[in-house]
Formats: sequence, C-alpha cells, structure tokens
Amino acid sequence: MEKILGSSFENVIYIVAFIVPGFVISQIIATVVPREKELEYVSFIRFIMYSCINYAVWSWLIVLIATSHFLKEHLLCQIFGVLFFVLISPILIGIILAFMVEKRIFHKFLECIGFSITNDPVPTSWDYVFSKLDTSPIVMIKFEDGGTIAGRFSFASSDNNERDICLESIYTIDPNTGQWSKSKQSGEVLVRGDKIKWIAFIPEV
Repeated sequence: MEKILGSSFENVIYIVAFIVPGFVISQIIATVVPREKELEYVSFIRFIMYSCINYAVWSWLIVLIATSHFLKEHLLCQIFGVLFFVLISPILIGIILAFMVEKRIFHKFLECIGFSITNDPVPTSWDYVFSKLDTSPIVMIKFEDGGTIAGRFSFASSDNNERDICLESIYTIDPNTGQWSKSKQSGEVLVRGDKIKWIAFIPEV
C-alpha cells in the first residue's frame, strides 16, 4: 500500500512539475492565437516542451537554489519557490510568447536570416480576422439562402465545428444618408455558422 501511495504521489509531483507550467503557457498563447483541435499526445508533448523552456529560462536560479541551504530552513520560501516556477513564471513566459507570436516576431526573425515562411500560426482566416479585432465593428452577414443581416459584432466562436457569431444589436442603413443606426427594437442575435455565406466588415465614418 505504501508503494502504491508513494508511486501516486510521485506521479502528482511529475504532473505538477512538467505538465502544469506548460499547460499554463499553452493556454495563454491560445487566448491570442487560436489553435486547431489536435491529438492528446501532441498537446502532452507541447506541455512538456513549454515546461522545459520555463525551467531552462530559470536554470541558473534553480542551480543557486539547489546549492543553497537557505530554502531548506524556510518553509514559506519553499512554497513561494514552487508557486513561482509552477504558476508565476509560466504566466510571465506565456504572456511574452503570446506577444511574440501575435507580432510575428518569430516569423520576421526567420525571414531575416533567409527562411521562407509558408504557413501561419493562426489556423484559419476566420481566427486571424476575429483575433485581430480590438473594437466591435458593424458587420453585414449574407446567408446561404440569400438573406442578409447587419449588426454590432460581439463574439465569434473559435471552434471549427461551431463557427457561430453573436451580434449585440441589429443595425439598419438609411437609404438617403447611407448612415448606419442601431435598431430601436433589437437585442442580441446568434447567427449559426453553417448558415453564413460571407461576412463584410463595415467601416464607420
């Protein structure tokens, strides 16, 4: 029984040490650059890779801690050290990597040294367009049946199987002035992705 408990505890330690930091980094990057669905073992390998990057960045500090007797005598410092390497550091690294990916710093660097980049970290044009929005523009949506609707964009799903869009309000255009105005009797509208033919983003003057 003791062997079983010991083995289980060791597994928890390994998961916390080598999976959690990578998971945190991966999730932060995914908030900026949506990712396509993938096999579980691919995600598992990515988590380990990011965790290794996390520890590599602080390898010098880890060596200092391992050779110091200070932490062995101070429990609170040990707890903070664990929190730092498992949560705080991955959050910081995740933010930095997400910024670098969003600004295409990796791509620009590789192009500068002669590499030809043919793919993009953003999986689809849908993800690319909506991930770049920093405002809520007016969009016009044309349906497969020929109908159209226009409204103030609110949210777009990043799920490949559910490309739906939420409009926070409906807008109509004045045929005389060409100006868009919010419909007085309108609420949120959910548009299913399988009904959409195309989407136009309306510039506001």
